[in-house]
Amino acid sequence: MARLLPDDGPSSIATALALGSSVVVVLLCSRGACRSLFRKGANFTAAMSFEMASTNLVVELSPIMLAFLGWQLTLAEFVGAPIMVKTDMPNG
Repeated sequence: MARLLPDDGPSSIATALALGSSVVVVLLCSRGACRSLFRKGANFTAAMSFEMASTNLVVELSPIMLAFLGWQLTLAEFVGAPIMVKTDMPNG
C-alpha cells in the first residue's frame, strides 16, 4: 500500500482518501496504520490523509447517517471531508 502513496500529489491523496474511507478502524489503529505506511515509504501527507479519511470519511456509516441525520448532512460529510484534508495539507 505504501507504493500507492509515493508523493503528495492529487492522485496519491485521492488514493489515500479512497483507501482510508473503505476501512473501519478506531483512532488508535488508524494512527498505527499511518505510522506503518510512513515507515514503509509512503509520503507523510498521503499517509496522514489516509488516517484522516479512515476516521472521518467512513463509507459504512453512510446508511446510519442518512437514516438519523438526513441526506443533507450525509452529503456534507462527503463533500467536506476532502476539503478538510486539502486545507490540512502543508501546501493547501
